Amino acid sequence: YMKIYEGYHLCIDFGIWNVKMEIVKSMHFHFEFLLYRSAIALVMLVTYSKVRRAVFGLKPKNRTSKGRKQVEIRGQRRL
Repeated sequence: YMKIYEGYHLCIDFGIWNVKMEIVKSMHFHFEFLLYRSAIALVMLVTYSKVRRAVFGLKPKNRTSKGRKQVEIRGQRRL
């Protein structure tokens, strides 16, 4: 009887451990996904702000297109 109980207990422990591992894996995946998305959002935000500053900023027109091109190239390199 005690051996059956021990085996049953072992199964439960193993099941709990498996569930814990699954939770840890999914949490890790979600964390990586969030990190990836936030990084992309940050890059997009920075690029957008730079482009907006270049387009709507108080700069001469001939420097605007040059700045925009540099920002686009930099954004592509990051992605």
